[in-house]
Amino acid sequence: MLSHAAAGPAPWPSLREELQIHAAGANRDGSPAWHICDPVRNLFFRIGWLEFEILQRWRLADPQRIAREVADATTLAPAPDDVDGFRSFLERHQLLSAARQKAPMPLWRWLLNNYLFIRIPLVRPAQWLQRLLPWVGWLFTRWFAGLSALAAVGGLVLAARQWDTVEANLRGALSWDGVVGFAGALIVSKLLHELGHALVSTKLGVGVGHMGVALLVMWPMAYTDTGESWKLERSRHRFAIASAGIASELVLAAWSTLLWAFLPDGDLRSALFFLATTAWVMTLLINASPFMRFDGYYMLADAIDFPGLHERAGQQARHFLRRWLLGLDDPLPETLSTGFRRLLIAFAFATWLYRLVLFVGIALVVYHAFFKALGVFLFFVEIAVFVGRPVMAELRVWRERRAEIPRRRKRGWLLAAVAGGLVLWLPWHASISAPGVIKAGSEQPVYSPFAARVTALDIADGADVQPGRELLMLDAPTQAEERDKARALALAYTRAARGALGLEEGPAAQLAVAEQQASR
Repeated sequence: MLSHAAAGPAPWPSLREELQIHAAGANRDGSPAWHICDPVRNLFFRIGWLEFEILQRWRLADPQRIAREVADATTLAPAPDDVDGFRSFLERHQLLSAARQKAPMPLWRWLLNNYLFIRIPLVRPAQWLQRLLPWVGWLFTRWFAGLSALAAVGGLVLAARQWDTVEANLRGALSWDGVVGFAGALIVSKLLHELGHALVSTKLGVGVGHMGVALLVMWPMAYTDTGESWKLERSRHRFAIASAGIASELVLAAWSTLLWAFLPDGDLRSALFFLATTAWVMTLLINASPFMRFDGYYMLADAIDFPGLHERAGQQARHFLRRWLLGLDDPLPETLSTGFRRLLIAFAFATWLYRLVLFVGIALVVYHAFFKALGVFLFFVEIAVFVGRPVMAELRVWRERRAEIPRRRKRGWLLAAVAGGLVLWLPWHASISAPGVIKAGSEQPVYSPFAARVTALDIADGADVQPGRELLMLDAPTQAEERDKARALALAYTRAARGALGLEEGPAAQLAVAEQQASR
């Protein structure tokens, strides 16, 4: 009896007093949305209409009463389970006053999860950004944007007309001087990138908490904290903040390319080349990619007004896989149009493929960047944590729900596995043929000391080569001309010297010069 009494319903938890709720505009379906702000941790959580109505009646402290009052006052029809689910969400994210604190993460686990990206805040720039903003207001005008677009087009056209010079500069950049130049250009480009984020955030009334250095695979990169952009109700304003860094780099690339096309060769032109190429390549290949949480991802999420794009697309893709592969008839994660849901599924698959290639590439870089023992260890850590762990988590769900898989689907996959094993293990051919190239065991390159042309070639496949045999005859016209000039000059010196020696009278100095000329 005591155990049953102790197992009664848990007391209704209260919300944390410091939490704030802000309007967040509307969702894609037109329903209103709000943000729950946690100022202590500087985090925000987006909720919908039902969750907002539940929070307004949280004081009732009973799931059934809350669900009934929401149903009576609105067109929503929640069940007590919906209220319990939302309470679990608040508890899981530590938004309740009685929520259990998460156990501190061990250092080794924190390093495994964060060694690819570690933030080190350095400055709090809010005050000097406010002072700087009036001086750079012209950067946000339409006429400057138009001029920059014309500069980009003109610079690219002029660079294409002297593409041989661009290729020569790229080849020259493969030296240590080029590496230093690209490193300096990368620093300048990324500082302007982060300054663009900070200025646009300040212009739109979003405070910049701090700026600093982030270690991306142990490579230092600047970063700007614009986490408070969630306070903006309009997605186009959030899009402006997310795209400000890329816009800054594109403007830098446009004007650097245009000026490079007109300046003469020198240090300034080389610096502009490094700035232009770094800004174009880094912006288009890395920052504009929506498959990682860089600027391109936030720009796409704000452009379609779909927060949590990666997570929600992943939920749709996992639902699709479970239904198509296992035959599980789960409800849809959320109600979306058919076309948009298919687009999210395709985006999720593209993101998984991109990350697989990227993480394998990072693992190879880590392997080659350190000594072999540490490189091998970090390689396997990289693959296990960022590739193996998500796959194993999904397979664990499949194993736990294997009883729900239809028997016909199980038989089909069993037959497919047996057929795949037969294809892989049974020898279908007794022999394997492949093209090959025979190369000499040792090679010795031979270079002509002068510019020359081939006049005779006595080489044939399978021929024996005896010592002293001439295989190749070269003719150097320039050297022949120089030799003829030298012979003519030598004859002239000889004639002049012999004539001087033949004089009957002359000073001793003249005779000595004549002897030197004859010897020369």
